Amino acid sequence: MGGMLHRALMLAPLVVALSVTPHGPQTRADDAGPIVVLAPHPDDESLGCGGVIATRAAEGRRVVVIVVTDGRALLRRFGIDRDPSELEVSAMRKEETRRSVRILTRGRGEVVFLDYPNEGLVAQQGDATRRITAMLTDLRPAELYVTSPFEGHPEHVATNAIAKEACAASGACRSVFEFIITLKRGTDLTSVPRRQISVDVSAQADLEREALAQFRSHLDVISPRLPTPFEVTYDRYLTPREPFLVEPTSAPVP
Repeated sequence: MGGMLHRALMLAPLVVALSVTPHGPQTRADDAGPIVVLAPHPDDESLGCGGVIATRAAEGRRVVVIVVTDGRALLRRFGIDRDPSELEVSAMRKEETRRSVRILTRGRGEVVFLDYPNEGLVAQQGDATRRITAMLTDLRPAELYVTSPFEGHPEHVATNAIAKEACAASGACRSVFEFIITLKRGTDLTSVPRRQISVDVSAQADLEREALAQFRSHLDVISPRLPTPFEVTYDRYLTPREPFLVEPTSAPVP
């Protein structure tokens, strides 16, 4: 994520632009479909839409988080493959996500790991699409949340493409909302060709802060060969409003 535009850097102008749509994604009281979050890596669900996850869970909605990859490649760019090993990194990151979702949903959320190898998803995109199509057919989500196609990480972009193909094949997605982790270099929220909304999640700030504190793989030095942690704090994701992009063809936001 380093060196790229983070979500929070562009949030202030976005909120001003979206003052005409203050309510964000909402679901009719009689709509029984679950809230499904499709996260490329363990932590993307909490960083991108942790406030909405907490809000929907507080409303009594079923929340299902599907994590596509196993997160094993976190230290690969530094040539670190032992102490900890990639399997140990994967196990650490998945447990962090379990704890985070447990906090956000007050113990009621569901987490499913598809375990595609981190940094290998693009090569297995077809297989992932088939599996997720079957899952969406079964779940029939009222709202689907997924990373945007304007992200800097190729697996974030691939997950968006998987979601679109799976939604088209299953016919099961009523509303799709794209969340922001880190936009690709040279892109900001004022230039993306999407309708934009923001959701007031300020009431969930304490839960979000506790949830994000679980990601010690980023906030601590987890290898003697790593000089500094990836992140000092995740405060930039603790914004009072979460931004989302909406396809023009998506169901209207009430």
